[in-house]
Amino acid sequence: MILNKELANTILTRSYEFIIHEKSLLKYDFMGEKDECESKFLVIGELVALVYCEAIENQLITEIYPLIEKIKKALSDCQINTIAIDILEMTEENKFEECVDMFENIILAKDKKLYSSVFTGIQCLVFVKENSNQNISFEKFFSSIKYLDIEYSKTLWLHLTSLLRQPFFAKEKVQRYITLSISKCIDIYEKLANQGERYYLDGLYNCVEALHQYYKNVKTSGDDETDELKQCVEKAMKIKNYEIANIWSC
Repeated sequence: MILNKELANTILTRSYEFIIHEKSLLKYDFMGEKDECESKFLVIGELVALVYCEAIENQLITEIYPLIEKIKKALSDCQINTIAIDILEMTEENKFEECVDMFENIILAKDKKLYSSVFTGIQCLVFVKENSNQNISFEKFFSSIKYLDIEYSKTLWLHLTSLLRQPFFAKEKVQRYITLSISKCIDIYEKLANQGERYYLDGLYNCVEALHQYYKNVKTSGDDETDELKQCVEKAMKIKNYEIANIWSC
């Protein structure tokens, strides 16, 4: 689907109208309506960021940005985090370090309800700046994953599975720090999973699935596979668990 001005305006106008119509639900906590409304508003923020991203690519942003600003203000007035939109605004200003810092802070704050939004923002960043020569590094973030509580890191790998399909992450330098992170996490998770820790088995499965998708992406990207990536895949393939071994049959 190609985004044009008419389609962008339709999506954004309906999103704004939904916020105005439904925001009264945030005042009440009846039958979980408040939490459900907050979740919907977060999704709207992600949708707006995706439209924003496409508008940048299709050179429509000047025409639709006033409506994006209007939606962002409406969400902020409802005390809804606008992280996905914020990251794109900073991306346009070439504030890449601030974007990555914001991403890391959200993850380390252990607020899982914001994971989807912050990953949407980062996906938009690497899509828009995929061919940029400017330095954008997630090395610090990947090196910190092994220190996260497994309750959070096992969820994190689910989001990373999608993110790592982006061509940006297939570059050789990036392969090395991603592979190092995955390899260390496999060592930690496998040891504790073998001791009967169920969360670590879940984490191990999610981590290997992320590696599997990442490996497929690198192979089809045209970039050379690093020795580190090949060795990490070999390690993962030797894990003695039927469900995890079955990942590589797909």
